[in-house]
Amino acid sequence: MNKFKKAEFEFLVATDVAARGIDVDDLELVVNFDLPYDAEDYVHRIGRTGRAGRKGMAVTFVSGRDIYKLQFIERFTRTKIRRGTIPTAGEVEERKVESLLDRVREVLNRGNLSTSQVDRLLEEGFSSTDIAASLFELLGGPVETRPPTDVPHPPAKKPKPQSAEPPSLRPPARGMQWVRLSVGRESRVTPRDIVSLLEDSLGLPARSVGIIDLSIGQSFAQVADQYLDVLKQGSRQIEIQDGHVEISLIPAQRKEFSPKKHSVSGKFPKKESRKKAY
Repeated sequence: MNKFKKAEFEFLVATDVAARGIDVDDLELVVNFDLPYDAEDYVHRIGRTGRAGRKGMAVTFVSGRDIYKLQFIERFTRTKIRRGTIPTAGEVEERKVESLLDRVREVLNRGNLSTSQVDRLLEEGFSSTDIAASLFELLGGPVETRPPTDVPHPPAKKPKPQSAEPPSLRPPARGMQWVRLSVGRESRVTPRDIVSLLEDSLGLPARSVGIIDLSIGQSFAQVADQYLDVLKQGSRQIEIQDGHVEISLIPAQRKEFSPKKHSVSGKFPKKESRKKAY
């Protein structure tokens, strides 16, 4: 507990017993993995953050019948708890990448950077792009890179017929659009292969390709708008070993908001009273 107070580590897992005795300044977030049986215990849990006029956030995972426990807690605390949805793995990964890029932009805008280490690597024959990519991999995990040009693309089988309707994809990132490729997971393609195909057909740099989604018979990738002028005039085909791949632009879809029918108002239908006739 003392190490947590001194900010020697970021996360602390605690039980309800410990939650009543935690007194840590500037605690930003409390996460309830499940709901307590007692509403008062819930108040003690979330009371660890937002203390002394500061701002804080409490997040609670709720599923199934526990939604009615949440309704009781709302009445007990006289507070309306805002509902949310759990982000997908792709959204979490995109957020991590954006956070990393923001940190890099902050350092670049600050200026006065020492380039002595970079100069040493350049003298050893490494390119500036490879140096930057390796640093990103050290900071944020593996980075997709373009495969060597002498390695042939994996053979693509004849794709299965797809529906004429556009697939249900989440909205692309700002300044990007979804692109469809007529080759899928059954052809054993990888995200690296998709990037290479887009580079060869559209002449775009690898950094302009965003999220990639592989499915059966087709694949999808987010590509920066500035490299899509060719596809706006029509789809393109690129010849590969044992066939060809068609690349087309998916029109932007207007996603209408339709709230989930999931009520926790706690109102139940009244039973009809029946009078007995004597």
